[in-house]
Amino acid sequence: SDLNPRGQPRCAWGDLEAYREGLIALSGCRRGEIPSLILRGKSEAAKQAARRCLDLWGKAFYLELQDTLLPGNRFLNKTLLELGRTLGIPVAATHNVHHTRGRDFPVHDLLTCVRLGISVEEVHPERPLNDQKYLKSPAAMRTLFASYPEALRNTAAIAAMCVPVFTDQKRYPKFPLTEGQSPDALLRELVYRGARERYRRLTPTARARIEKELNVIAQLGFADYFLVVWDVVNHARSKGIRCSGRGSAGACAVAYCLYLTEVDPVARNLVFERFLSLERAEKPDIDIDFDSRRRDEVSRYVYEKYGEENVAAVATYSTYQSRSAVRDIGKVLGHLPDEIDALAKSLPPIAADRIAEALDHFPELRRGPWKQERYRRLLDFCARIAGFPRFLGTHVGG
Repeated sequence: SDLNPRGQPRCAWGDLEAYREGLIALSGCRRGEIPSLILRGKSEAAKQAARRCLDLWGKAFYLELQDTLLPGNRFLNKTLLELGRTLGIPVAATHNVHHTRGRDFPVHDLLTCVRLGISVEEVHPERPLNDQKYLKSPAAMRTLFASYPEALRNTAAIAAMCVPVFTDQKRYPKFPLTEGQSPDALLRELVYRGARERYRRLTPTARARIEKELNVIAQLGFADYFLVVWDVVNHARSKGIRCSGRGSAGACAVAYCLYLTEVDPVARNLVFERFLSLERAEKPDIDIDFDSRRRDEVSRYVYEKYGEENVAAVATYSTYQSRSAVRDIGKVLGHLPDEIDALAKSLPPIAADRIAEALDHFPELRRGPWKQERYRRLLDFCARIAGFPRFLGTHVGG
């Protein structure tokens, strides 16, 4: 939406009110509401904004003191400290971290220019103003905030209060059941219902295979997973949406009886352990292809049935390789489009940090001017961003 454009995440005040429980709030960097008002000389508005945050979070609200050695920092921190004492808001020493190490600053700046579509010669308010936004050591922070010991103590106290958001606990999908019903029992019922349709006569071999698979699934606790996949496929079939499973799930008789796959693994003597085994205990992965013209209908059903908070699309991203690095960094550094294109087209599809050795290995590169001094900086920076994410997308099948 216009209010919250892509790449500019924002949180509405109403959301802050709704989800404040369990959160610790800090006032932010120079671009935060309170600091930016102070820097613009609007002290009364800054006080009102701070009071509003205090009313919302109470003792869980802190004013951040930062020092990235920019003009006005001392005045800003002094004013924030006075504001905190006036309103009874504690201060915390933090740092505005944008890259890990100080030496990463040129790479961070170049990638910012790539994102903005400008050259290194152009001025832009989004570009970093100095190289101080790296992850500083505790000793460096103690030196930087020696005049604010209470802020350092509060930072340590906040860190002690925080708990990890993501735990190692595995979260598997749950199929909605009626009271008194177990996922293993329902799965068994559905599988044998399908088995009677798939196999006109259920042979001892087929029955033994199904029992073996059901026992493994039950021991690993994956009945819910199979039920959810069955539910999605069953819905698609009921709406006339073509679909079919593929991959290693084809070796699973349970999947065949649930109509998730169309190959009989018993008749073809396919090994179930290729898909799932007690020894590996890996999560099952059932790949289902849906008619691309109606795939959105299936996605909509999943979101509506299981809730948006329980469903996510799988992300995919491309990384910088030799050609993409040369094109993006070369443009930012001001090399002519023709020479960037010539170098990129001459490069094989190799990692961006192997370009230098490729200059000696490939004849079409040896004949070029790429070893000249004016290209050294380009190749050095290409090597430094090798494997970095270039852009994010939505996986076509996740």
